[in-house]
Amino acid sequence: AAAAPAPSGAPAKRGPAGPALPEGVDLEKLAHHSAKVDWQQVAIEEEEEELDLVGPAMPGQATIGYMMATKAAEARVISNAMARMDEEEAAKGPKHEAWMTMMPEERDLTLTLEEQQANRTFQRKEKTSRGDTSGWTDTPADKARKAREKAMGLTGTKRTAEAVMTSPAAAAAGAASNLIHEYNQAVRPKTLVEMHQESLKKQKKSEKGGADDKGK
Repeated sequence: AAAAPAPSGAPAKRGPAGPALPEGVDLEKLAHHSAKVDWQQVAIEEEEEELDLVGPAMPGQATIGYMMATKAAEARVISNAMARMDEEEAAKGPKHEAWMTMMPEERDLTLTLEEQQANRTFQRKEKTSRGDTSGWTDTPADKARKAREKAMGLTGTKRTAEAVMTSPAAAAAGAASNLIHEYNQAVRPKTLVEMHQESLKKQKKSEKGGADDKGK
């Protein structure tokens, strides 16, 4: 007997829920094509393409050059920030004339005015220096700047070139630079300029040798 028709008010029967392949896709052909692909070679080619990308290195791919460039960029940012802070504090602070922030000329206070006028001979004793007088002449902005430099490990108002070159950071940077140079010499090919220079030297040497042979 034929099945009874569904009532007109009943919902239509739906297929299975979930993702479905587009129409016309043959799973057997896809499986056959996938079996022929060398997925290991594809992975190697994709990895080589990723090595040519330009941008920040991944945490596990940081090189010595990348680390040095990062440290130099951080140092520039800190230096620029300190310079801006000094300029802002100098602009906000009160302005004083030069004579108000300078120590008077050094004189021997043991001599009286009459002795200074009467004395016309050379001094037998060397004049004693007052030493560091920055505590008398430093403005609040100077004191704040020196405090920041001291907190960052800088000695005095400015580091000398000798102190910078002999610091541990400079020594580490020099060692890293030597390692990079040795690696480039051992692994990387020569540049076009170097190859051209070598070819010119060989050509001149061969021409000179040919001229000597003709002279003989």
